[in-house]
Amino acid sequence: MKRGWRGYLTGVLLLALLWPAAADAQQGGKVLRMAIPTDPLMNPLYATDAAAVAVTRWLFSALTRPDPGTLQPAPDLAEKWEVSGD
Repeated sequence: MKRGWRGYLTGVLLLALLWPAAADAQQGGKVLRMAIPTDPLMNPLYATDAAAVAVTRWLFSALTRPDPGTLQPAPDLAEKWEVSGD
């Protein structure tokens, strides 16, 4: 008798855990889910820990971003720029 209840409870828990993932897949949308160890600050001026820096980097764009290969500035929001002579 106890095994029947355990199996039923396990099935209900699995269904509860998998239901949101199935709903997202049916809607055809793309969802990024990730674990963040702390509650990050959403202000990029005060982001000091790794979680806050990662979240603010995904949420806020800059004029330029470093190119991963050369670490030279590459366009992000800026389409082009010129260096003045002074």
